[in-house]
Amino acid sequence: MPSTLTHLVSRFTEAFTASLEASADRALTPFIESLRGVAHGLAQPHLHPHRDHPALSFLEQATGAARADERLCTAIRALLPYLSFGSSYAAEGSMAAVSRGMVWAEVVGRTGLVRDSSRRIGCFLLAPGHFYPLHGHIPDEIYFVVSGPLTVEHGLRGARVAIPPGGYYHTPSGQPHALHVGDQPVLLAYSWVGDFDAPIWFLEKDGDGGWSKNFPTVVRR
Repeated sequence: MPSTLTHLVSRFTEAFTASLEASADRALTPFIESLRGVAHGLAQPHLHPHRDHPALSFLEQATGAARADERLCTAIRALLPYLSFGSSYAAEGSMAAVSRGMVWAEVVGRTGLVRDSSRRIGCFLLAPGHFYPLHGHIPDEIYFVVSGPLTVEHGLRGARVAIPPGGYYHTPSGQPHALHVGDQPVLLAYSWVGDFDAPIWFLEKDGDGGWSKNFPTVVRR
């Protein structure tokens, strides 16, 4: 008989898969295949489910406002007590503002409930008013908006698109993008496929109007 945690992880991946399949977008096939390959039976609880982080004060509000497919919303709510949230960047220094406004937790991955170095699947919480600056990475990424909306700025020209709950944004490998959050917290289901060891870079304009890459220190991968 499967454990409770195995069942909860299975419900989450199945609901996430169904939400992506409903889009009929062939570009999402790698994410769907990744979700289907999760070994649910390997799920193990963490000793410290939640970390002390200011963005987590918005978690209850975000889950209460969830408006995506109800199967996915229900699956995420059931998993939350088991997830270990943390930020990617140090709470002091140049990345402090970014660090304070965002946390993520893996359901499947190197730090996930299912330990799997070949997959990264989980939940991402953004605080109201948060700005995640223009950045890029080698892995392809999918954000599925559970509560929001989320505004994504893509490319170097500042084009923006608003993604409502139940919608998604696919970031191809290497595409610069930034995240803008309004007055409501944003909760996302996410997945990466590709080279997870490649560094994330941030883009900054230099004095000549060009762009330069900055590679901040990542404290949690």
